[in-house]
Amino acid sequence: MRFYLIPFLLCSIFLSPAAVSQAFHPLEEGADVAIDGFVLRYDITNARSTAYRGANYERYEIQVSLTKREAPFFRIFEKSGDVQIPEQNKLAEFTCLNAVGIRLTALNTTLPMPMLYTKVIQADREPIEQLPIGIGMQVGESLTNRMIVIVPQGEKPEMKGAIFLPR
Repeated sequence: MRFYLIPFLLCSIFLSPAAVSQAFHPLEEGADVAIDGFVLRYDITNARSTAYRGANYERYEIQVSLTKREAPFFRIFEKSGDVQIPEQNKLAEFTCLNAVGIRLTALNTTLPMPMLYTKVIQADREPIEQLPIGIGMQVGESLTNRMIVIVPQGEKPEMKGAIFLPR
């Protein structure tokens, strides 16, 4: 009995949806990386040296962006009235591999899934409501975010990015 249980547990761990995730891709400063019809990019907007507890570091302000370049991306909620945001509410994640994370600075940042809304007018009522109907992006639409990272002195941020598409 126990010999059948071990392969079952291993298969359930490795084939579960949580275990299947998008691979992280290395990013270069100012260079576009195309993944699944999206383009990931990061740019350094400010850099300076700083000291903390006797050690010297480099502080970088980084702007990350995600742009939809190919066909539009839409996922409509399956049930009418299902207005719950998906459990994993991130479309992309950017991680700085050599960030030290001191002084309340970031190690990574995410870009949330853009929600799609429709206007609803109920009969015999005046108010117009915004009802979420799904998630999606048009071609050319972009999402951006900023993060501050601190890396050891003499180093530049080593960034990686991934896209998490809902199934």
